[in-house]
Amino acid sequence: MMSRSPAAGPLQAVIRIGAGLFWLYFASRAWSGVGWMQPLMVQSAVQNPIPGLHELLLQVVVPHWFGFALAFAVAESLAGLLLLLGLLSRWAAWLGVLLAATLAVTVAFLEPDLGRRWLFYLAVLVNLACVVGGSGALAGERLKGVPRWLRN
Repeated sequence: MMSRSPAAGPLQAVIRIGAGLFWLYFASRAWSGVGWMQPLMVQSAVQNPIPGLHELLLQVVVPHWFGFALAFAVAESLAGLLLLLGLLSRWAAWLGVLLAATLAVTVAFLEPDLGRRWLFYLAVLVNLACVVGGSGALAGERLKGVPRWLRN
């Protein structure tokens, strides 16, 4: 069995907190309204090259854009807050993986520069690192008074 480096706990906490701030930043853009998401959803549906997903976006997501935008904003807020606080970190990171993967196969195709498109794919990897590595040091779930259901 490999021993973990003493720096692994604090480093994992930095990655988790960074992922939480990432999701909270994008969630905060929707807190004052989600209307700006509609053109992105329409454009993403039109330009999406993935068979099946293209049709799903056009026939299901675009007509019901408001519900999807609201659900996405709530999910980003929840993932960001839980990752930042270090509560239910692995579950929150799985939610982050789902959110990032959704962006990677939809909105990422709107970015013509392949170098910048990789930022969407890296978000998937950062959230997967949180799933694998756990909460790290300085996590709320490590405090004594935290209920068991808020721990991983």
